[in-house]
Parts: sequence; C-alpha cells; structure tokens
Amino acid sequence: MKGETPIGIKLLALFFAFGACMCALTMGLLLFPGGPLDSLWRLNSEAHSAFQWIGRSSILLMAIVGVACASAGIGLARNATWGRWLGILILAVNLVGDLTNGVARIKREAF
Repeated sequence: MKGETPIGIKLLALFFAFGACMCALTMGLLLFPGGPLDSLWRLNSEAHSAFQWIGRSSILLMAIVGVACASAGIGLARNATWGRWLGILILAVNLVGDLTNGVARIKREAF
C-alpha cells in the first residue's frame, strides 16, 4: 500500500516494538538470573515459573517472539501489506493461546 501510514497503524507498530523490547528484557532476565533487574519477575511471577519449567528453550521462544514482533512493527511502520498480515497472525496466535490458557485455568480450578 502506498501513501501515508494511518495513526492507528503507527500506534500498532509501536505496540509491536514495545513487545520486541519486552522480549529482549525477558531474555536478559533469563540469561542472567539473580541480576539487579531480577525483582521485575514480581510483576509476573507466573511467567517466571513457566519459563523456569520450560528451561533454556524459553530463551529461544522469546527470541522467536521478539523477532516476530520486531518484524511486524517494521512492516506496519512501512505500511507494508505483509506487516499487516504478520501483525494479524501474531495477534491471532496470542488470542488462541490466551483462550486456551483461560479454559485450562477454569478446568484446573474446577477440580
């Protein structure tokens, strides 16, 4: 698509850029446990437990998510069609993951 990028798309690009930065921060926290920023895990202790359960593969997972977010952000900022589709795909995968987690949590609490 040619032309100026709409403000909503610019904001979505910033959202994905923020996601990429948070992935980088998480990778740093996973690579260097016990560091000065380790207290940030208090913000989401469930995620910390999940990453510990996954092990070192969690760093690779965060790298993949971070690259995907950065790519979507770049594509959206350039107003590229592929950037829009990548952003939609990332949001759809996140939605499915959140729904699955919610259903699993309800089932755990029922027992």
